Amino acid sequence: MIENVIDAMLIATELIEKNTKDKVASKINLNNGKHYLLITQKGLKYYVLYKRAFYMTFGREFEKEGQTGIGESINFEYLNYCLKQSVGNILLIYPDGKVYAVSPIEWVNFSVGSNTIRTQKGGEKTYSIPISLLKRWK
Repeated sequence: MIENVIDAMLIATELIEKNTKDKVASKINLNNGKHYLLITQKGLKYYVLYKRAFYMTFGREFEKEGQTGIGESINFEYLNYCLKQSVGNILLIYPDGKVYAVSPIEWVNFSVGSNTIRTQKGGEKTYSIPISLLKRWK
């Protein structure tokens, strides 16, 4: 059972090294300990998010935009960081240990193209995608 972002980062490191045959050289803690940027020896970058659950009201929230089902969301600040840092994949890791990947470019293109952007009460913008864009990592 994955219980926090440190557990998620360790799982991500293991999968990156297994799937790419490239060692993780840097682990940078971001967002007050809630996210990690992992950089391999070859310079590949992965942004790690620990998620407690999927965005269950995605379809209801974006029904007018033609969306259904469940999804995921990320604050624009962190999505923009991923784009500026040339992150190849955002890795979303859940308590059951399942890991999903999506590129930041794919995330922003879908959100902008499908109008699945919303402003939270505190003024933060979030970009949302359906789970069909997530690719399972094993």
